[in-house]
Amino acid sequence: MSRFQLFHNEVMRRYEFSIGMHTPYVQYYIKGDIIYLTFAKVPPALEGQGVGKELVDKVMEQVERLGLKVVPQCRFIAAVIKRNPRWRELLAEE
Repeated sequence: MSRFQLFHNEVMRRYEFSIGMHTPYVQYYIKGDIIYLTFAKVPPALEGQGVGKELVDKVMEQVERLGLKVVPQCRFIAAVIKRNPRWRELLAEE
């Protein structure tokens, strides 16, 4: 079970957690049936606590539910996806 609830901020085109006064997020854009995950931001106060990985995992669950393929454009997001066989299945063909 997740520690945090994922919010979809459609106006800002990002998925985010609200943690106290902090808002870690993953920025994205969608083209056809592919979602491009462009950037992940975790505030310094939350670094090293697994928040970033949990955020990417929750975003990937959403990607899976939506039936999209993913292109990670951020090293951190790509690393989380690479370590999870379930998420690797969602990678778009190059």
